[in-house]
Amino acid sequence: MRRTVHELGEGPSVLMVNGWRCPPYAWAGLDRAVARAGFRVTCLEPPHWVLAGGPRPVADWLATEMRHRPPPHAVIGYSLGAQAALMLTPALDPQPAALVLLAPLVIPVDGPAWLPGRWRQLADLPVIARMLLRAGRASVRRVPRPRDEDSVSVPRFLTTITRSILTAPLRSSARGLATAMAFDLRPEAAAVRVPTLVVAGEHDFMSPAAGAVMLADALGDVAHLVVVPDAGHFMHMEDPTLTVPLILRHLSAA
Repeated sequence: MRRTVHELGEGPSVLMVNGWRCPPYAWAGLDRAVARAGFRVTCLEPPHWVLAGGPRPVADWLATEMRHRPPPHAVIGYSLGAQAALMLTPALDPQPAALVLLAPLVIPVDGPAWLPGRWRQLADLPVIARMLLRAGRASVRRVPRPRDEDSVSVPRFLTTITRSILTAPLRSSARGLATAMAFDLRPEAAAVRVPTLVVAGEHDFMSPAAGAVMLADALGDVAHLVVVPDAGHFMHMEDPTLTVPLILRHLSAA
């Protein structure tokens, strides 16, 4: 049975919102690293009919779910989850002390105009496949590091994400992805007044670093922008030695 809630660790609560069709437990070891740093990690996965509406319904669904849980000390969002995390943060009472946005989809991107509307929604799938392949190659090229409790099997992680994409309801998944890719996140930044770490990959074709720069500008003084060199959309797997300590420092400083 597919797990829709993933929790681990003890300490201040951290809500982690994963990306499009990424299961709540598929964080490439980042969830375990946050838990080991002394936080209680909660990852929630919205139903596919919520995900079909894009980031705003996901944020609304999360706000409802969080009414029955302790208020989070921090929120971490990845990709579409970063869009939802940004919109969720002002709705929480009290607001979290810190926000982390990994590979946020910021700039609206439409599929090729010559494709019919339904097929245009699927035009982003080859880009996702390209990013998954890049993440796998980058992880293989990376200098091996000692195995520990936070280490992740790259083939298992990529297989999990690919299986989730291939077994999802096609129409609702495609609609949710198209909505996320066409969403302009910058106007939502004005309502966020908590310290926000924005992390982008230098070679992310889905959510370009240029969009992260624009989002950081929109957030103003509360933003801290980091562009991970030679990384793509899965920077927390491609270069965990940089991204994971960066995230943990941001959470601990809040």
